[in-house]
Amino acid sequence: MVEGKIQVGARIPKTLYDNSLLIRENMTVAIIDGLELLIKYENNDNSIIDNIHRVDDNNNTKNDNVFKANDNNYENKNEIQHQLNDNECYTIDNSLITELKTKLEEKESLILVLREDLEQAHKDKDDIKNLYDNYMRQMQTLIQQKAIKAPGEENKKWWKFW
Repeated sequence: MVEGKIQVGARIPKTLYDNSLLIRENMTVAIIDGLELLIKYENNDNSIIDNIHRVDDNNNTKNDNVFKANDNNYENKNEIQHQLNDNECYTIDNSLITELKTKLEEKESLILVLREDLEQAHKDKDDIKNLYDNYMRQMQTLIQQKAIKAPGEENKKWWKFW
């Protein structure tokens, strides 16, 4: 442990923890800054309080500006929607329609190809399964015929046939 410092532990709400990590990357620095701010507040250091109030006022004016901009955007959106409703006749470009139809046909052909590939994969899987089963049967037959010795079985000498 570092000389002149002590370790503290506290349980805090998760939202406070998450918000602190957004502001400060290191929780230790966030806690130190908060405690220093508290001490200055308790010592009636008005400059800190004034700074906090100034920041709050700036945030409030920025929020007001954002709300005004949102209202303007909403009004503009309503105007555009009203103009679109007034103009009930929509024209659709025929080249766009033909383009979309060709893309649709390409996608459908791709779907057919992928389905065929999937069916082929299923067939290949079944073939491999059958091949494996046949191989295992063949190995079992060889073991039963004693052509291949089972593990642990002693090899008899060729002259010891009885």
